[in-house]
Amino acid sequence: MIKWTDILFLMDNGTPSGAGWREFMKVFLVEDESMMRSGIKNNMPWEREGFEIVGDAANGMQAYPMIRQKQPDILITDIFMPCMDGLKLSRLVKTELPHIKILALSERKEFQHIQRAISIGITDFLPKPVDSGELMKAVKNAAADLIKEEAARRKLERFREKTEENRRLQKYKLLLAVLSGTMPEQEILGQGKRLGIDFQGSEFAVLLFGMRSHTNIPADQEAEKCIRECIKELKHTIAVDRGRDGWVLLIKGDRLGSVNDRLNLCCTRLTEVLQPYREVSFFGGIGRTVSSLSHIPYSCRDAEKAFSGRHFQDQNQFVYCCKEEGGLQRKEFYASLLMQSKEARCRLDHFLRNGLCGEEEAFVNSYLDAVGEGLYKFRVLRQYVTLDVYLGVITFLDGIGAEACSLSAEASDINRAAENIHSRDSLKAYLRMLLKEAVELRDEQSGEKYGFSVKRSLAYIDTFYSRSDLSLNTVAAHLKISPGYFSSLFHQKMGKTFVEYLTGVRMEHAKKQLCGTDKKLSQIGYEAGYQDNHYFSYIFKKTQGCTPSEYRKRNRKQR
Repeated sequence: MIKWTDILFLMDNGTPSGAGWREFMKVFLVEDESMMRSGIKNNMPWEREGFEIVGDAANGMQAYPMIRQKQPDILITDIFMPCMDGLKLSRLVKTELPHIKILALSERKEFQHIQRAISIGITDFLPKPVDSGELMKAVKNAAADLIKEEAARRKLERFREKTEENRRLQKYKLLLAVLSGTMPEQEILGQGKRLGIDFQGSEFAVLLFGMRSHTNIPADQEAEKCIRECIKELKHTIAVDRGRDGWVLLIKGDRLGSVNDRLNLCCTRLTEVLQPYREVSFFGGIGRTVSSLSHIPYSCRDAEKAFSGRHFQDQNQFVYCCKEEGGLQRKEFYASLLMQSKEARCRLDHFLRNGLCGEEEAFVNSYLDAVGEGLYKFRVLRQYVTLDVYLGVITFLDGIGAEACSLSAEASDINRAAENIHSRDSLKAYLRMLLKEAVELRDEQSGEKYGFSVKRSLAYIDTFYSRSDLSLNTVAAHLKISPGYFSSLFHQKMGKTFVEYLTGVRMEHAKKQLCGTDKKLSQIGYEAGYQDNHYFSYIFKKTQGCTPSEYRKRNRKQR
């Protein structure tokens, strides 16, 4: 028995189960002569040939609603029927189901009917009485066309996914260059134009936005999807999804004061979108408004300082690094001048659970500023703060199952640390080191859980690297996590992008085949996941520095 999933797999080099296709193709039959209809339906080996008759009718009027319900792949219809003829039915069906293949049966082959059938999109014209062998041949030809079209559609879809993935990566790198100030303004404008990003503006401001769920990690996927759609709809905004680290939004203004209005609108929309999700909290840090692309790094640094305030401030708000101005309610970055020990420990615990590597300095500065001027005057207060933070770190590490003994000798020797802290600066240096090591241990510990997803993805890639449709999106769907989160997680754990890793796996397979077999280059490329031999050769030369043929000759000579 033919299984169309198997044929699609061989043509598409696709999923093992032929996902998105069926074992049987659905056929619908319309014929007003009951004996002929019964003969076609019951006396032909439909199931053996991989087909299923899902319905039949005596005329177009009766058939049309049934076809809309059954959604067949192939329609066999008589041309001349009462109530509604086959040509009118075909026109309606083609409008509703443009990919359907239609085989027309007719006793007369008049030119005008053939011409109309071609204009409608009927696949084939068969004379009545129809020979069962000829009919089956025509049906199988139509099925083969459907398979080819589906394989071509999937190939185009994969190409678009890869193009979009590369475009997203280029966009991300460009925005990082803008935020860090490492690219000249003219080059930014040129690359932005090539990627379809308009950096023209008279004002700019950076907004860092993050969200987290109190019940799930990563944040609730439905809420994340809504936020992503909301950000896409924001005008005059360039956005980059940083996965677990949230979003970077660059707000542009075309006139004086317009950035402030757009920031208000942006913050209001994000707040409204997340309002129904009580289990999800969010925080935003906003940098100063600047008047040129070259000054955007200043706004970014402000936004980073403000964003690190999520460990001190209440959640579900947007905070500016500077003091209160007009527009949004802008709060002072530091919450109070004196903290009670319990409140300080809560803020420390919040940072240890949610802070990012690199935020230690901003957190320590905020933490010590809130303690007050006493740190400059009283050594006993510095020692108390040191001990309090140290105990908070040890308690936290113990709570997550991390080994406190994994801290360096310099960080773990609290007695020595307390003796050597003679100033506010030396206290800052010790706390930065202690918190940095604690966050790294936390990430290493939680990395076992997050790393499990990466390990699963690596096993999946090693098994299915030969699939030409393998992409970041398909692997993320297999892991049941969002593509943005998976991309960030994969890069964090592996030190390279998903595409770079997949290409490396495919190249290693190709090199083994080139050295150890006499297979044709096209077959080796196909088995490595490349349906196009020219593209395989291009990628091989780009990554290995020589063509597949040159690699084979060189390594065989060495042997």
